[in-house]
Amino acid sequence: MVQKNIKIGRKEFDYNLPNNPDINRFIIKVHNETANQRSYYFFTKTEEWILMANDEDCVFMTIYGTRDNGEVLSKDFYNKPTSGEIQKQSSRPYQSMCSMSLNTINCEVKERVPLPNVSHPVFILKGSQEGGTNFYVQILKHENTEFIQLSTSVNNEIKDSTIELQSRRNYTCKLYKVDKRDEQYVVTADNSYLSLKTRNCQRDVEKLKEKAKSYIQGHSVYSVNYLYRNKPSCHPTILQSKKTGIIAKYLKDNNGDQYSSINNNICGLHFSATPANSSGDLPMSSYFGDYRIMIFPEYLVDGCHLYFADFFCMSRIHWVTLVLTKAGSKEDDFCQNRLVKLDIENNPFFYKVGASYKVTSLDVEILYTEDINLNEMRLKMGFQEKTTPTCGKGRSTPGGRPKNTSCSSCNLPHY
Repeated sequence: MVQKNIKIGRKEFDYNLPNNPDINRFIIKVHNETANQRSYYFFTKTEEWILMANDEDCVFMTIYGTRDNGEVLSKDFYNKPTSGEIQKQSSRPYQSMCSMSLNTINCEVKERVPLPNVSHPVFILKGSQEGGTNFYVQILKHENTEFIQLSTSVNNEIKDSTIELQSRRNYTCKLYKVDKRDEQYVVTADNSYLSLKTRNCQRDVEKLKEKAKSYIQGHSVYSVNYLYRNKPSCHPTILQSKKTGIIAKYLKDNNGDQYSSINNNICGLHFSATPANSSGDLPMSSYFGDYRIMIFPEYLVDGCHLYFADFFCMSRIHWVTLVLTKAGSKEDDFCQNRLVKLDIENNPFFYKVGASYKVTSLDVEILYTEDINLNEMRLKMGFQEKTTPTCGKGRSTPGGRPKNTSCSSCNLPHY
């Protein structure tokens, strides 16, 4: 057993290093009730482990062994009983830090996806921040997995984290602002616990795409004469378009897979590519509203990238969601690392054959991530606006409808 000597002022004790080759870093968290403070220390195996003298009378400490990315692989507890000697405990001692008076950090946490299938947490700080380098300790937990990492803020963001998040998980997040004093990082502020739901990664979306491909095997193919969109004539975007001539895109709701990365993250306008029959005739009525616009597909497709985003059902009917983004737009940047890019001439859902377009006979919706300029569209050949009868509620469900999680055809495993 390899031991590491830990010095705290005039005291010292030996710590048995964990026999785990994946542990490269160590974090010591000290609760010092005498000084009424909490501190963190960050060490490697080879460094001297010297704690500040003012922590000599600490009540207890926790020593974490972590990977380079902050994942906690070992955790040991020590305290100083009445004998005055620091001793290892078999379980976490009682923490009495209620008297600590900390400032509050106002922030939110989001998922950053710099590469396909790679994501990290990013904390976004609200309000004015102190100049210079500000240090923070971020803690993320999911079930039995815990991460602890020291980070710095730049332009109100803490985005230097190397914590690798798993997709389709719910993390609990805590952030401490710390004041660096030599090797000691003293906690001065914290936030309320935050929740971070990670979304489908590109690998997950690929699996959904394969499920959709299996589901549509043997389905008929329909001609697509128009991409069409129905909304109630009293919908805010329609009322506003009467003044501006623009149907403005808006934030995608929660319709579909509960872990879809585009939900509440990108803006767009939904169009349907699915006609009523193989000839391409459109449905006579709509569940989504009485005001319909009909646009030749090429008017929206040209100059855009096509992505597969989702496969879901509400009960019996299955839907595929595709996304059309203008090349180089912020929505295109968002989708590149999260969704699966499709070839407009070689995919099984919505594709081009010569000068015409085809769609497989299931409900295919397309999120077009640009505004629609009605003044320009009205000058184009084939563009139509009309009033259609409605059926059902005659509008979409506010906020969207989550998918049926019991369907084996369109669900991924739940973690």
